[in-house]
Amino acid sequence: VVYSPVLRMGSGRVDKKLSVDVYPNPSREKVSLQVYAEKAATGTITIINAQGSILKVQNHSFSKGYNVFSVSLAELPAGLLFLKINSADGNNAVKPLVKLAD
Repeated sequence: VVYSPVLRMGSGRVDKKLSVDVYPNPSREKVSLQVYAEKAATGTITIINAQGSILKVQNHSFSKGYNVFSVSLAELPAGLLFLKINSADGNNAVKPLVKLAD
């Protein structure tokens, strides 16, 4: 028997300059984001629906290391959303997010 190499999937830092964990997911009212940045930078947190429409944008400053942000979901529709983190230095991360109905 020959096995293929193990590929790590998830939110850990695997050769990434920017990574994000989202919790709780799914959620109704708000989520917390733990963003790891290899170096300090400014950036945006964008929430996009499954059709690709931008629903919310927040500008943030990321410190080197771990950063925690809270994002309100109250005004967003229920369903599958995507959370996109972009830093000014060109690094990005995307995570799925499920908004539960109220």
